[in-house]
Amino acid sequence: MAERSMLDPFGLWAQLAAKVEKVGNEAAQSSMKSAEFSALMNKALAGSMTARKALREAMRRYLEVMNLPSRDDITALGEQLRALEDRLVDVSAALERLDPHAGAGGRAAVPMPPRTRKPPPEASSDPPAAAPAAPPAKAARRTTGKPAATKTSRARRT
Repeated sequence: MAERSMLDPFGLWAQLAAKVEKVGNEAAQSSMKSAEFSALMNKALAGSMTARKALREAMRRYLEVMNLPSRDDITALGEQLRALEDRLVDVSAALERLDPHAGAGGRAAVPMPPRTRKPPPEASSDPPAAAPAAPPAKAARRTTGKPAATKTSRARRT
C-alpha cells in the first residue's frame, strides 16, 4: 500500500497541501490571539473606513461639479416618486368612493352631448368661379453696366 502512495503524485500533492494548511492554521491562530494582532487589524480597518469616506466625499464633489445626481439623490427621488404614487392611489380610492359607478378606467360613464353640427352642403356640379390671376412677376434687373450674357454671346467666348 505504501508503494501505491509513492506512485500516486496526486496523493502526495494532497498530503503536502494538508500539511501546509495545518501548519499555516496553527501559526495564524497563535498570532490572532495576541493583542498586537488585534491592534493592527483595528488600525487597518480604521484606515480602510477613512479611505472609503474620503473616496465617497471626492465622488460626491465630482458628481456635483459635473452636475450629475449621486446615489443619495437618486434614492431620494425614488422615495418622492413612491410617495406620489401612494397619494395618487389614495386620491383614486377617494374618487371611487364618491362615484362607485365609475368605469374600470377610473372615469365615470358620462353621457355624450348631442351632435348639433351639421355636415357641409353637397358640392354642386358647376365648376367653382375662377380666382383673379396674379400679376406677372417683373424680371430681375442687373445693377452692373454690362449687358446680360446670352447663349450666343457665351458660345462666341469659348
